[in-house]
Amino acid sequence: MAVASMILGIISIVSICFCGGVFFGSLAILFAFLSKTGSEMDNNAKIGLITGGIGLGLSILIIIGIFGLGLAGAFMESSHAIYGGGMHA
Repeated sequence: MAVASMILGIISIVSICFCGGVFFGSLAILFAFLSKTGSEMDNNAKIGLITGGIGLGLSILIIIGIFGLGLAGAFMESSHAIYGGGMHA
């Protein structure tokens, strides 16, 4: 499970652009915690936990940014319709 966590963590970073980081990052974090034996965590599980967290976090930031740009565009279009278009010479 620790090796699977590491591989999924790496895949989550690679697939950030396709928003696959949310799915693969979540699985990497889950597998890292499931592979924990006692109080110790294997090095591969630690790497999977870190890379999965990076992939998950960056994917969430990208999704928030995409929705933020969409809302900003919608706001600009609505304000353009209400107040008219720019400066007239």
